[in-house]
Amino acid sequence: MKRDPMRRLFIDHYLQGALLARLAASGGPLRFSELKEDGIDNSLFMYHANKLISRGAIEKSTDGFHLTANGARWVNAVGPDMWQAKPTPRPLVQLVITYKDTLLLSSRKGQLKEHLNEYMFPGGLHKQGMTADENAQRITRQLFGQESFIPEFLAVVESINSYADEFVYHSVSHVFQGDLATDKLPEADDRFDFEWVPLHVIRIDNPQFQKSQFVPLFLEKIQSGTLQPREVIQLEYK
Repeated sequence: MKRDPMRRLFIDHYLQGALLARLAASGGPLRFSELKEDGIDNSLFMYHANKLISRGAIEKSTDGFHLTANGARWVNAVGPDMWQAKPTPRPLVQLVITYKDTLLLSSRKGQLKEHLNEYMFPGGLHKQGMTADENAQRITRQLFGQESFIPEFLAVVESINSYADEFVYHSVSHVFQGDLATDKLPEADDRFDFEWVPLHVIRIDNPQFQKSQFVPLFLEKIQSGTLQPREVIQLEYK
């Protein structure tokens, strides 16, 4: 039986975490000279890069260094600087925000976009010590400013994504909704772009959402009136 790759130890030194972070933020492979920070000895850099290669977190090709799927999953799930994966559901707050006949989606930037789901509802981690409502209002203000709308609670959704190599991405989200009177986009950051997507193109059979099936499935439940206060969505990716 294959071992869940997220249960492996991927890093054991801060330089390895820094290397993963730089690759995750890049739009493609980085060469040695682009990836190594000034002041770091060449042999020390390669020692830690080779460790990440042997552990299956990065690869080196003629174009340079780049993340593998497992390296991208690690960065996404626990961050590049965490030494141990935490095999527990990730607590999230997500926002379903509409303007007329469009839906606001966030899309990944950098190398994570290649290996993970590209599109998702805007949101973030459920910060400890704050209620789901407080987190939703915090995220909404970050996106649209202090005078933004008050998000309305929709459902608690447990999402379990299983992959052919036995990797499982498991999250529990408090999902809120809101309508905007303007199509002004939030400012992009170093991880995500934002775009208004016409509702009619967000479908399971649209290849654009092949790696992001949670979005059209959840939207379909809203549009059909079948969304329950507590939902479990399980997806399998080959």
